[in-house]
Amino acid sequence: MYDAIKPHDSGHRRRAEGRALTRQRLCSAAIEEIAERGVAGISIERISERAGLTRGAFYYNYDSKYSLLSDVLFVVSDDEINSWIKLIEDVEDLGTLFSLIRDNVDKFFDEKGLLLVELEMAARRSEEFAAYFRDSERKVQVACEGLVATLARKVGITIDVGLSATMVSSMASGLALGGPRSEGVTRGTIMITFLKLLLET
Repeated sequence: MYDAIKPHDSGHRRRAEGRALTRQRLCSAAIEEIAERGVAGISIERISERAGLTRGAFYYNYDSKYSLLSDVLFVVSDDEINSWIKLIEDVEDLGTLFSLIRDNVDKFFDEKGLLLVELEMAARRSEEFAAYFRDSERKVQVACEGLVATLARKVGITIDVGLSATMVSSMASGLALGGPRSEGVTRGTIMITFLKLLLET
């Protein structure tokens, strides 16, 4: 019985892995297109072509340009959140941890800040995309709650995880849209100062 099921399971896993790889290629292509043209200038045709895929492959994975962009927002945010969680779990010294988070935040916004702004602005301009965008934001909120819970455990405090995660994600959105106002103060410096204040209260 097990031998009869195993090939089917293996085939299903290969298809799932293939689909995940295709989605990754489409997300990467979309990020590159947005960097060159902005959200308003991208098209399914150009994204598919840049990814080395057909329109059929695109529509097998996404029902529209907006569903792809929603995935881009989640993947980019989730990758960053997971990198923070790994740092929190792996680095024992809090001073070193906050220094590394600061550097990660600065690097993230240098590389992906404009992308986040583009997506936010697109969601404000399009009611259709706004629905996809809010769905992704809800998923990012859940991931951010995991981050806050991990950090609270690290420092040994009890904290309102939901509210704190909302505050952290709101701070990140504000940093993407506005950034620092004082010379020599980076986004990473602002974020870790905020995190320290949050943990102290």
